[in-house]
Amino acid sequence: MFERRPFTGNGERVSKSQQKKGEKEILDYFCEITGLKPKLCRQALEAARKTIYVGKKLP
Repeated sequence: MFERRPFTGNGERVSKSQQKKGEKEILDYFCEITGLKPKLCRQALEAARKTIYVGKKLP
């Protein structure tokens, strides 16, 4: 089972432009490391977002 953690955030919101800037920096770094084009990097990151789990599922 997955562990539940209490929400301890301070409630600060991130603007869309700040979020996009952070995503662009991650994408640029990923492109630099892998040597792929931005379109392919974006597809790879989208595919990974759907399949990565945190922790292990117990039977």
